[in-house]
Amino acid sequence: SSDHRSVNDGHTTGLLPHRRIPTEKKGASMKLRAALSLQQVGDIKQIAEAVAGDEAKALNRPALMDLLCTRLASPTTIEGQLKGLDSEGRQVVQRLAQEGGELPYSVALKDLGSGFSHRFDDLLGVLTLAGLVYRDPESLSKDDPLVGIPETILRSIPGVEENDRLRSIMSTFALSQLRSFAEDLGIDPIPSKKAFLIEAIRDVLTDPDSLKDFVRSLPDDQRILLNHCLSHDTLTVSEIRDALTEGALRSLDELIWKTPLFVRPSSSRLTNDDEIRLAADLRASLGKMAKGQGGNLEGSPEQGLAEAIEVPDETVTPGELVPQDLTTLLGLIERRRPRTLKHGGMPKGELKEAGRFFKADGDPGYPDFLMLFAEDVGLVKNKANRWIVNYRKMGLLEDRAKLTAALLKFWKTTDRWNEWAADRTATSPKKTRTDEMLVLRKEVLTALGKCPLGQWIAYPQFYKMLHRISTPFRELAEGPASGKALASRGTTADEILRRMMSSTLAWVGLVEIGNPNAFNRPLHTVDGACFRLTSVGAHIVDKKNAPEPEFAIPFDKEATFIIQPNLEILAPPELPPADYVRLCGLSDLDSIDVVSHFQITKEAFLDAFNRSSTARTIRKFLESRSATGVPDMVKSLIKECEDKHGEIRIKQASGYLEVDDTAMMDELLAQKQVAEVIDERLSDCAASIKATVKPDTVANTLSKLGYMPALETHGEETEDGVIQLNYRGSDLSRIVAFLEASQTFLGDYGDGDSGPTTLIRQLKRSLRRSPGEPLEKAKAKYTDAFESAIKQIRESDGRAVKNAYQGKTPASKAKDIRKLIDYAIENRMRVKLGYGDRNHQGRVVEPTSEDDQMLYAYCRSRKGDRVFRVDRIVQAELTDEVF
Repeated sequence: SSDHRSVNDGHTTGLLPHRRIPTEKKGASMKLRAALSLQQVGDIKQIAEAVAGDEAKALNRPALMDLLCTRLASPTTIEGQLKGLDSEGRQVVQRLAQEGGELPYSVALKDLGSGFSHRFDDLLGVLTLAGLVYRDPESLSKDDPLVGIPETILRSIPGVEENDRLRSIMSTFALSQLRSFAEDLGIDPIPSKKAFLIEAIRDVLTDPDSLKDFVRSLPDDQRILLNHCLSHDTLTVSEIRDALTEGALRSLDELIWKTPLFVRPSSSRLTNDDEIRLAADLRASLGKMAKGQGGNLEGSPEQGLAEAIEVPDETVTPGELVPQDLTTLLGLIERRRPRTLKHGGMPKGELKEAGRFFKADGDPGYPDFLMLFAEDVGLVKNKANRWIVNYRKMGLLEDRAKLTAALLKFWKTTDRWNEWAADRTATSPKKTRTDEMLVLRKEVLTALGKCPLGQWIAYPQFYKMLHRISTPFRELAEGPASGKALASRGTTADEILRRMMSSTLAWVGLVEIGNPNAFNRPLHTVDGACFRLTSVGAHIVDKKNAPEPEFAIPFDKEATFIIQPNLEILAPPELPPADYVRLCGLSDLDSIDVVSHFQITKEAFLDAFNRSSTARTIRKFLESRSATGVPDMVKSLIKECEDKHGEIRIKQASGYLEVDDTAMMDELLAQKQVAEVIDERLSDCAASIKATVKPDTVANTLSKLGYMPALETHGEETEDGVIQLNYRGSDLSRIVAFLEASQTFLGDYGDGDSGPTTLIRQLKRSLRRSPGEPLEKAKAKYTDAFESAIKQIRESDGRAVKNAYQGKTPASKAKDIRKLIDYAIENRMRVKLGYGDRNHQGRVVEPTSEDDQMLYAYCRSRKGDRVFRVDRIVQAELTDEVF
């Protein structure tokens, strides 16, 4: 036996675990002395005389056998014996040697003797007396003896070193290996004799039908490898590694040492320079099979998708409910006005709360996806660090086709949705990972375009097809990182694809999911997971063959809601999005079933008043959309809230609260919950809020106590004309950075004294406790923007001035050079000078004046004023820039 064979280029590769594979010596197992012992004495004597001449005449049987074992081990002797044969005899010997040196008589008669037994027996007799070919009735049977060339002689037969035919390759395999391979081929019963077993295996591998079944049973990697090797006569291991993947390389290792499909290399381990060849007779059979299939061993990648599967027990189409869920999300944003996070999005707690009302999917990442999408397409916008609804974009929710296209575009291009992580909103730490994900999304969409329309497709079949047609996906599934991901419980290619199919693509509306719970299991254990393209998805991925979908109108402009006396509102699902969002802003969403249930509360009206709504606008909306009018109880509540709203005014910018009379302030400070958030009383009607307490926290506290405070979030103008504004430190840093960059610009290109120096100094004082990094980054950004604008202006002006010049440019004659320089000085144009000898280096200068001998200019390369001798200027050329 030999050590495990693996690819080795001088470094440890670690392709497969170390294993030992049983093998036999190369060539035939027939031994020369044993073959001679089966011959008659007279025949041995004739063989010896043909080989050794008179030396053999006086020898007995043992001595003759010793002599023949010595002489027939010599290549020179074998060459002489072959020359003594006729062409037919030599051809039989060479063909038998190429087939491994041994064949059952019945097979040899058919393949080497064309079925003519008498003539073949005579030929075998001649070859035996020549000492080359023998019969062995004991190895197999008397009726079908083994016909072979002894191992000692076989090594000297010309052409045997090619060893590239199935029988020859199998002759080197241990019987146990061949029996195992025969079981894989489905051979039953398995012959007990090696020679007969080799023939049974060869019959399967050279029969078109059985060979096709065998190839189809192979894993994808092995089929791809066979197909690649069939298109090349010879390949090295390194060429296979470069063309395919590590998975194909592992498949090569398996096929080389466990099957007779390839010619085994001479070394005990595969190296990068080893040549890989298919067995010659197997190549011929595979070639015929491939020719009948368009030149490939397997059909088109998408053929497997056409296999019929059972109709799933459970199906979900979340894409149909996304418009309603998006509308609900916008309604809750209108009601809560959640704060914006540093990198976008809204707090997880508020998103989780919103997710309770969603119908499409319970996936924890679903609310995040909707929020990121709403932010990306402008359905929400940031105002004073709070998310508000952008009603101008609301029409997108009423057009299903446009909404689906927008969802798909967002998914294809966004780097904020990260399928590498379980928390898909987590930003990928490596940009290469983000780029790789964007490529994978395009590959998945391309694969979806090959799916048959209106048919359920098994997820494993789709995975296999994507694996075949997509190089990026195949590298992800089988590259070096795949093993590391499995070992560290990282994200595998299968997991990423399942996340895409069962969540994002289903949310977008491209696919309908069958047996959704099955998508929670990995590929090798998945059972029943399937999907099919929706009419929307089919049209998007295959516009030529799929008809344009007809969307049911999800909203009705005439739809109305019902306001009940108990302050409950019942809203139908077809209520237009804009009305639904406004209704969410005026009440508390309680539940969503066949209809949406809202509850009218004082807190909801208070928040509406704080968003600048008035009692008149609230009543007008409710009256216009309510099918039952507005109950008196609701009208009274609106009137009560209007009267009480503003009894306490919270100045968010300056951090204090204000009331209309002293008694109200006394009442507030007498309550423990209010006193805990107040710093000090400033006057009879005003008190400052503690620096550690947010103004909206004070507003919530007062609301719970039954008050109707007004939270003033905008700028405030005091009696002396001073306007107070509320900014984040990062926002103020950008304002100061812009002002400083503009001041620098004015100092370089205008009146430096006109810059807002005092204002900048005042604003920077407010930032003294804030980090300086945001300001410096923003300042560099604005400075670059100013420089870019100046450059564009210069180039624009410079081209016009240059085009107006009537002389030659570039100029090389003294007279033309003088004329060009005069023009440049007059029009403040930059000039490129060739100065010194003919091998001059160009210098860009800003000429200011000249005399008979000298040119005075600012040199851009030397960054200073320089003097140039006019007679040494060999060339001058106007640039496109002014100064």
